[in-house]
Amino acid sequence: MDVLIQLNGENKGTIPYDSLPLHRLWYEQAGFIAEWNHDKQTLNLTPSWKNKKVCFFSNKQDRWTPMIIEKTKEFLRDTEIELISHHSASSSEKGDILLCIHVHTNLSSSQPRYRIIHSSFRKGKSLATALLLELRSQGWSVQIKKQHKSWIHRSLVELHCYLPKENQTDQQTWLNNLSFSLATVILKKLTKGLITPLLLQLPTAIHPSSIIEKPDAKPIQPMKPSAPPQVEKTSVQAIAEPKESNTLPAPTPSAPPKLGMPDFKAEVFFDYRLFVPNSDDESYLVHADLHIKNTGLHPIINPVVCLRMDPTDKIQLKGQILPPQMVDTVGVQSSTGDGAIGWQYLDNDWFQQAKERGEYWVRPVRPLILLPNKTESFSHFHLLIPKPETSKSVTIQAVVYQKDLNLQFPANNQIVLSF
Repeated sequence: MDVLIQLNGENKGTIPYDSLPLHRLWYEQAGFIAEWNHDKQTLNLTPSWKNKKVCFFSNKQDRWTPMIIEKTKEFLRDTEIELISHHSASSSEKGDILLCIHVHTNLSSSQPRYRIIHSSFRKGKSLATALLLELRSQGWSVQIKKQHKSWIHRSLVELHCYLPKENQTDQQTWLNNLSFSLATVILKKLTKGLITPLLLQLPTAIHPSSIIEKPDAKPIQPMKPSAPPQVEKTSVQAIAEPKESNTLPAPTPSAPPKLGMPDFKAEVFFDYRLFVPNSDDESYLVHADLHIKNTGLHPIINPVVCLRMDPTDKIQLKGQILPPQMVDTVGVQSSTGDGAIGWQYLDNDWFQQAKERGEYWVRPVRPLILLPNKTESFSHFHLLIPKPETSKSVTIQAVVYQKDLNLQFPANNQIVLSF
């Protein structure tokens, strides 16, 4: 069963029902309010700052402040943040941000200057500090002062702008720059840095990861065995090399992630040791781990691992990997006692798949959400590899999938034994 995802009442796609708790947590951490409608089997998303209100106050004779407010509105028009303006501060006026702007002419200065006045109330001080940092980052001269007076609103902040008398072009540039800074501060305060819902509403957006060059991943060389028996009796070589074989299909372009989330990335690689047998009748043994590191900006949910063997019918996968029907009865229990942990085969006919196609499909026993910059490992599995009778090499490849988003992450290296 699938769950419908709606953003501001608009259908955006579906997710598997069993991944609903993980997706809900993910959306909330990204800045959405996620409300579950059981009757309609729908997860409704709204930006956490929807219907937030910013109140500007100004002097009636001030011709600049209305233009500053209008330009700031232009910067914020895609955010659903409400901006309203008044000519005087009223004790009945409520808002998430309260800002009083005064523009003065300063004939003695050639550059704009600013003075910020705030109360000792925490909310007003926080807004004043954010304004201070933003304006100074633009290279402007800014003073800040805490004033003990009878404030109509304790969270109100006064911004005094001292503008030199220059030509109209310079003043228009100043107007645009100040409005840009005000919009930036408003977004920082109301979104708390969680801007994913905002990016989804933009007509176009250049994702940060698309402009960062990343060095190509280097193949991971296998570890040397601690005590390989009689290595000199065989000519086998273990090679770790970038995957270039045509036996495993190349990754296909991923379907667009639900809700337009860009750039899911992962580095997948083997770390293994080879043990060489004492006689030709025995199998070669590989102790291996497959590491999955999320190098993107979004979680990878419930990854599925495919190990593909060539030749297809000779290599055996061993380890603490459970058939699906045995997870509840013989699975290793977590220390907290809330269920089995580890890895299981994807399907009940896993043995037949391995015999016919040389593919082993495994997944985590418990739901797994792999956060950015975190690593999860399919650990401590063994491969029994008899010396092939006809072919001169054995190859093991890996691909990690996230099925609901049609994502594929091939391993950077493969296990190759050449005879």
